[in-house]
Amino acid sequence: MRIPNRWVRRAARELGTLTVYSVGAALLMLASLAISMAEAGQVRVTVSGTSFSPPNVNVNPGDHVVWVWAGGNHNVLSGNSCTPSAGFTSGTATSAVNTAFTWRSSGVVSRSYFCEVHCSGFGMVGSVGLSMAAVPVSDFRLTEVRFSDDHTNDFVEIANLGAATGNLGRYRLSLTGATVQTLPQTDISVPPGGRVVVFLNQTGTNTNTSVFFQGVTLPRTGSATLYVATTNASQTALNRDDMLLDFVQWGAATQQNESTAANAGFWNIGEFVDAVADGHSLAFCGSATEHGATTWQGIATPNPGTADCSTPTRNATWGRLKLRYR
Repeated sequence: MRIPNRWVRRAARELGTLTVYSVGAALLMLASLAISMAEAGQVRVTVSGTSFSPPNVNVNPGDHVVWVWAGGNHNVLSGNSCTPSAGFTSGTATSAVNTAFTWRSSGVVSRSYFCEVHCSGFGMVGSVGLSMAAVPVSDFRLTEVRFSDDHTNDFVEIANLGAATGNLGRYRLSLTGATVQTLPQTDISVPPGGRVVVFLNQTGTNTNTSVFFQGVTLPRTGSATLYVATTNASQTALNRDDMLLDFVQWGAATQQNESTAANAGFWNIGEFVDAVADGHSLAFCGSATEHGATTWQGIATPNPGTADCSTPTRNATWGRLKLRYR
């Protein structure tokens, strides 16, 4: 199998301060990534007081680290010994609860980070370790959508198809015809295989398995897009494909966010899932490493919160490596 030169150059750049002395070394690194790299998952860090919790996390190349503020005046900057370095920054410190910032790992170099306000004297520091061995993480995906003619039973189901418990709090949904909806809870703990149903145009009590958005509906031709949690102004634009986690469109092509999903490698331009009869739903029925229209099918009897199809936990594939290094 021949690895394109552009992937080798990308791999060399992502080694940071290390040096690739030969094409063979770069090929070896790519081969290791192909074996160990998991599909983009998510790891949560809570920002509060004078500490990050947990302060040290391990992720796979391509995973998102999501920091959410629970209290105190903080920011997040990559660097060592309270000195910033190239990498990531959440910007000016803020005390706004539910502030969220996300960084997507893109190489094989681990990162240290700190809070500018509480580093010196308080030791508010943390680290993100990039692992060559597979690290279990959460992986949130869209797994079922239902649109009804009278809009009394519309819903979107989100499942954790990863291998670790994840926190869905503050993630964002973009639905055709509606403003972006942020899941209101700070914390929504979802175990591996767990499902959260977002009920639309309904009222109720938000829990770890049910979220309610009143006045929001799904059209018979439309799309749903799941984005990672962030309130950072530089990250909230819907065309940020590195913030997009999953996408589905039905009834027709060229729906909202189609091009961004295509840039992320999750959808092909022009593809869509056929709309189903009223009272039916569309469910994701592919493997956890798959995306696209062919992985969705109609379900005659919707059962929100329960798996309608088999969606096994994802594994790394060479195809996904090609996608990330395209």
